[in-house]
Amino acid sequence: MGAMVLRAPGREPTLVERPVPTAGPGQLVARVLACGVCRADLHVVDGDLPDIPAEIVPGHEVVARVRSIGDGVVEFARRGRGGRKSRRCPDAREKGGNVRACRLDFRGPRGDTLPPFIRMSLKTTNGPPPTWSTGYRKPPVIRRAIPFSDDPDAWRELASLSTTGDVNRDRMRFARSEPWKSSMTTQTDILGGVFMAHAPQFFTLPETEDRATVERIRGLAQENGRRLAALEPDVTVVVANDHANQFLLHCVPAFMLHRGAEARGTFAGREFVHEVAHEAATKLVRHLQAEGFDPAFSSNAALDYAFGIPLDFLGFGGPILPVYVNAYIPPQPAIERCYAFGQALARGLAALGLKAVVVASGGLSHFPGTDRYAHPDIDFDRKLMAELESGNLRWLLSLDPARLDATGNIELRCWAVAAGMLGERKPDLVSLDPSWHHDYATLAWWSPPAEAGEVPHYPEIAADRVALSGLLHALATDGEARARYLANPAAYGRDAALAADERAALLSLDEGAMRDLAIHPFLPFMARLQLDRQRGGA
Repeated sequence: MGAMVLRAPGREPTLVERPVPTAGPGQLVARVLACGVCRADLHVVDGDLPDIPAEIVPGHEVVARVRSIGDGVVEFARRGRGGRKSRRCPDAREKGGNVRACRLDFRGPRGDTLPPFIRMSLKTTNGPPPTWSTGYRKPPVIRRAIPFSDDPDAWRELASLSTTGDVNRDRMRFARSEPWKSSMTTQTDILGGVFMAHAPQFFTLPETEDRATVERIRGLAQENGRRLAALEPDVTVVVANDHANQFLLHCVPAFMLHRGAEARGTFAGREFVHEVAHEAATKLVRHLQAEGFDPAFSSNAALDYAFGIPLDFLGFGGPILPVYVNAYIPPQPAIERCYAFGQALARGLAALGLKAVVVASGGLSHFPGTDRYAHPDIDFDRKLMAELESGNLRWLLSLDPARLDATGNIELRCWAVAAGMLGERKPDLVSLDPSWHHDYATLAWWSPPAEAGEVPHYPEIAADRVALSGLLHALATDGEARARYLANPAAYGRDAALAADERAALLSLDEGAMRDLAIHPFLPFMARLQLDRQRGGA
């Protein structure tokens, strides 16, 4: 299992592999689904609290499912993937009924109570389990169990545990492969995806349509379908628009999720029938509400051909999660909102422990029903594709509603949702196939996102280089400090607790030595500049 271990206060936790523990007598082992980072965790990492045990794994506000129970632990809420009934918590009899979650008080690894690490929310769910860790070097010893909320939304569970009454989502970490890293650049729970067109001519095949182009796009889709199926996703999220078939006058939602048992649709003599991941859809709606989105939901909405054609061409099965985006009926959601909605979807899937692929349907430039129908904006589409091919999916955020409309790309809102889910990653396949009325485009991702390998020019101030950084900052900003350094460089900072390599770098102000110590480069740069100026009497 993966665990983020705090070797010593003041240092960043380190990801290490540890053996999966076994629940001993009076113990249980829980698989973490999501972990909130509260102020107490930050105090532990920063070294503000006394007597912190060595090799601790911070994070105590968690949502988890019980993996195993040791001897002597009876009547504890538990539900496995097979859907077994929950047992009652010890105090549940008075409140009636079974519960699926408990708040636990437990002992630390040495048998002592170690406030504030005394509470854990265990949330039992079905579905594939993510990478997990416990909050201590050993599984916690259960002291007592108290009934807790049966809310299926992990965010709400974490919010109820937070000492502030809410969860600071900038501090939220999902306890998967990188529990202490936020999903800023890539969403590792989104295994892959495809952006592709859904032109009705793919099915109707009028004489004006080039059959070879259609067959090429179908062949690309079939290959992409095989690639995505090989990733073995739990669910396929399909993001598409409704062409004013259902949502026009009565109600036009910006975003809508289908949560029925199945979704159906027909077009050009074809019928679409797909199983819907309805339980996940319902939980995602709750998750999105907790994140500040209020998507509509439906149990019987029809599948537009914008859903049906890509799924038919891709050709792989399994449950889908249809997400409808309003592209055609003003006022539509801003593309920034679409991207943020996609990010929230990805976080929700991670909280549920689901691995997904995403299919974005639409585009590129076309103007159905207007006098520009025969004149798609190929120049804009080539520029767009060049940006996306480089992995710069956030370039979509530069497009305001007027630009989307002027270039015939109102359906890029669907792409923006999927881009928010995928994060910044380069596609494995890129193809632009223009027709006389529509620029058909295909992008596909099936490889794991690349690890960030570039070191920034200006890194954060290293926690173990604060003393040296302070001395350099003084040289850059304080004339008296510079005078002391110029008078006797070896004596400057003599009282500071510097390592030998730090003191050597301070004496030489060598750029390479500073870089090797991970010193922020602006500090020695400004120190040298000001020292040279003071030496010259300026």
